[in-house]
Amino acid sequence: MNSRVQLSKRLLLINSASSVVRYVLSVSVLIWLSQYLLRRIGDVEYSLYPLVVGVIVFIPLLSLFLTAGLARFVTEAYAMGDDKKVTSIVSTMTVPLLGLAVVCLVAGLTFSWHIGHILTIPAGRLWDARIMLGLLVCCTALRLPLTPFVFGLYVEQRFVLQNVIGLAAEVVRIAILFALLFGVSTRVLWVVVAEVTSQWFSSVVMVVVSQRYVPAMRFSARQIDWSIARQIMGFGGWNLVINCSSSVQRMLDPLFLNKLATLGDITSNHIATMPTRHLCTLAGVAAAPLVPQLVTMHATGRDDQLQRLYLRGGRYGLWAIMCITLPAMVYCRELITLYLGAEYIETAFVMVLALLPTTWEFSHWMLPDLCHAKNRMRPIALRFASIQVVRLALVLVFVGGLDLGALGLQGAGLIAAAANIAVNLPLGWRLVDVSPRRWFKDVLIQGVIPGAAALVVWLGLELLRPPSTWTALGLYVSAGLLVYLAVLAFYSFDKYDRMRIRTVLGSVARGFRTEQTQPSPLSVVSSGTSADGR
Repeated sequence: MNSRVQLSKRLLLINSASSVVRYVLSVSVLIWLSQYLLRRIGDVEYSLYPLVVGVIVFIPLLSLFLTAGLARFVTEAYAMGDDKKVTSIVSTMTVPLLGLAVVCLVAGLTFSWHIGHILTIPAGRLWDARIMLGLLVCCTALRLPLTPFVFGLYVEQRFVLQNVIGLAAEVVRIAILFALLFGVSTRVLWVVVAEVTSQWFSSVVMVVVSQRYVPAMRFSARQIDWSIARQIMGFGGWNLVINCSSSVQRMLDPLFLNKLATLGDITSNHIATMPTRHLCTLAGVAAAPLVPQLVTMHATGRDDQLQRLYLRGGRYGLWAIMCITLPAMVYCRELITLYLGAEYIETAFVMVLALLPTTWEFSHWMLPDLCHAKNRMRPIALRFASIQVVRLALVLVFVGGLDLGALGLQGAGLIAAAANIAVNLPLGWRLVDVSPRRWFKDVLIQGVIPGAAALVVWLGLELLRPPSTWTALGLYVSAGLLVYLAVLAFYSFDKYDRMRIRTVLGSVARGFRTEQTQPSPLSVVSSGTSADGR
């Protein structure tokens, strides 16, 4: 069946690359900006910002049952060429989102006024906290009714343009922030003012551009259909279960360590899990452009294509993650010693326990997106929530009962991750109708072999002479990566992989030759002729 949503590997790669570039640039700016502000306004005043942001995160979380299914169902309707249904989805969901916005606005502003009675606010900063939270409440609540109108670029897979708009909003935020800090005064309040302004700028631009690309993304009272709302809210409800489980884990982990362990365990766990957090976030950003294509494949009945993509994606996921996590685990002690010092050596073992489940979970990283595309969120949500309950019980035993601190916390996570793989792998096999034998052959074996070969090199060098400098560590890792790439190229790649690589290299070579043969703009101008010779 034909579809208006383009299924293109080249488009997918371009969109993923642009998303990764945007993420890296944004994170780099935020890291620098945090250091800059902390040096000038102090940690006491700056602590207001994460405090109010931590409160405001509950509004988007609670709205997930209305918003989580929008992208999926709009993409499906658009792929089928049903503009009337696109308008119906947008029109229908705008109404409950408008109602939720009013409730959040009233409740949020009331909470903002009484924040001093609920949270601990630094002395003399009560009004700053009220204004900051009030601004964030107004911005977040008022953006809710606009949510159905911003998916035009998503369904058209214009992720490059979407990321350009995001970067433009980031530039606006930084420009306003610096203007206020240097032109008015040095206050943490200006961080929120700049953020609210940039968010509204981004929302308005996204709505205008989205409706230009997809005119059907408009409001029409005649197109309201409450049966659509029930379907989307049912889908969003299971997303809410997953996100609440993840949020509870992120909030409870430091709390458990704070109450049942030591402050050193909190620091150790935070540092040890940094690689895992950034790897998972980066993977999510890179994979986001794949979701509309998965929805389109399901909507148009391309089940064979979904199966091949699931198997190939699992193999690629292992190839991408193991070349990072394996050397990090082998040289964990050297990494932590060089980065923080020998007194933090226990952090190295915590990092290994955090990286192990991350490595194996990449073998079926497409499962949540596949459930999203096939509208099968209920089974994965139930499994995920059950695993979180198991993990919670293990944390209480390992951290509270056995007094294992951060090691116990990540040990509980490792066991829970093993259970997660055991219950979720069969779900993935059923969704794409693939046998366990084929998955083990095409994904696990093919995905692990390059890492196993490189692991021999990394372990051998570690046993021979552990690296004591960053230079030696870099050389050791590079030696293993050479073996990794060699095995990958000469053994693991199949005919399709080699064909795609030759195609990409050929395109790059042709582009380079074309660039070399074109006259420079200066020579054209100086000769008084145009580029086409006229």
